[in-house]
Amino acid sequence: MPTRFVFSTCQLVSRIGLTNATFMLAVTLALSPSGAVHAQNTSASQEAGGGRKFALTPRLSASVVATDNINLSKIDKESDVYLQLSPGLRLQSNGGRIRGNLDYSPSAYLYGKASEKNRVSHALNAALTAEAVENSAFVDLTATASRQSISAFGTQTPDAALGTGNQTQVFSYAISPYIKGKLLGSADYEFRLRAGESRTESSAVSDSKSELALLRVDGVTGLSTLGWGTSLQRQVDDFSAGRRTTSDRFRGTLTYAVSPQLGLSLFGGYESSNQVGATRIDGSTHGFGVNWRPTDRTKLTGEREQRLFGNTYSLSFEHRMPRAVFRYGAGRDVSSGLNNSTGTVVSAYDLYFAQFASIEPDPVRRQALVNSFLLANGISANSTVGGGFLTSALTLQRRQDLSVGLLGVRSTLTFLLTRSDSRRLDGGNPGFGDVSALAGVEQRAFSVNLGHRLTPISTASLLLSEQRSIGNNSLASTKLRVVSLSWSSKLGPQSSVSLSARHSIFDSPTAPYDESAITGLFSLQF
Repeated sequence: MPTRFVFSTCQLVSRIGLTNATFMLAVTLALSPSGAVHAQNTSASQEAGGGRKFALTPRLSASVVATDNINLSKIDKESDVYLQLSPGLRLQSNGGRIRGNLDYSPSAYLYGKASEKNRVSHALNAALTAEAVENSAFVDLTATASRQSISAFGTQTPDAALGTGNQTQVFSYAISPYIKGKLLGSADYEFRLRAGESRTESSAVSDSKSELALLRVDGVTGLSTLGWGTSLQRQVDDFSAGRRTTSDRFRGTLTYAVSPQLGLSLFGGYESSNQVGATRIDGSTHGFGVNWRPTDRTKLTGEREQRLFGNTYSLSFEHRMPRAVFRYGAGRDVSSGLNNSTGTVVSAYDLYFAQFASIEPDPVRRQALVNSFLLANGISANSTVGGGFLTSALTLQRRQDLSVGLLGVRSTLTFLLTRSDSRRLDGGNPGFGDVSALAGVEQRAFSVNLGHRLTPISTASLLLSEQRSIGNNSLASTKLRVVSLSWSSKLGPQSSVSLSARHSIFDSPTAPYDESAITGLFSLQF
């Protein structure tokens, strides 16, 4: 397809408005006759079918926490007891026209003394794909809700119920309709639109929007080992406290299959954007990639590309053994307005979900297997490392992640390590926040979790973690260290109880503190 025609198509979509065009296409696909008919028959087919394609799991947890420093203050320490009630619902679909998962859990915090702190927060993680027209038209829907740190150098806390001054609720969503199929019988094409938005409850950070139009065509030459591809995309990011940026990219790719296990790729193209400054610049891009899968349990993928703002790269390595899993990831790229938080978060659940891939390929049954394993070994599925903070402008982010899981007969060891560097990319955006006030923000974090099964139904675990944020001046440096010891036991097939004690130390030039707490938790899965 000629480059001029493709660019004209993206410009037309831009004039209509990417957000409007995306929702128009999504509604058209979702209300198509085939999608509506299937939605009416989904429940019956799942009940009659032999496999479990649909799973709906409600749950409830209640915890009581006694802390000696509810204000997270060095000089004004005050003890308190608070109650956290967290009903939850997990939906998993692995068949039919709707696939994906949704997990939602609101949490109500009720304080004994500091009743003015009573509040409700929301945790949501949803990723669903609806097949509107069989094998040709789809709609991707994603949504998240979480509490995140506003600043890397504000008060950090091991518990979302404490020190809420540096936290805010963040809601994000994206809807992405797309069509795909064969072009002239030999090439695959995909045309995708996406519109997303991220909002916070704090005036200290910016809301953001992101829009995308993408056209991609891939095919093979007369040689089965040689493939080709072209893509054209327009990316628009808009921060409420900054300005609107646009990036247009054309990219061509050649791939060569050296063997069934090893593939190489070369790509080059052209880019035009105003992401770096208010003035639009353009130029050529080029790079290479590798995809190596020597076995089903080992994979290595990587790319490197020269862009207008410098080099970008991505590297991912994973190796699974019968009782161990190793994962390493590294990357450098520009953030988008849809995700205005730095970096990614590595969780224990993600690590063991990859580990159990060879044991249980089906994602629905594997999810239940992983959750049972984590519960039996005293490992929190949501235990994460990575810190992160909210930004109010486009940033250039560099990140490295290492995670290791070792499984013994009765003991497990989980190690998570991450390092990130975030620097402001958009020099034409006044913005505010850490990356606007400082030349760059570096974060380092690690977490070690040792679990030991005491009996078939009870486990003891020890957690050690540290998170550091480093800026370019003496006032921009903080460190949070946490040690936690816990005991958990199953009361029945669907219920469990746990007791834990933690101690936290936060080093900061302006607001240091130390805190100790005891927690009792009861969980019930229906």
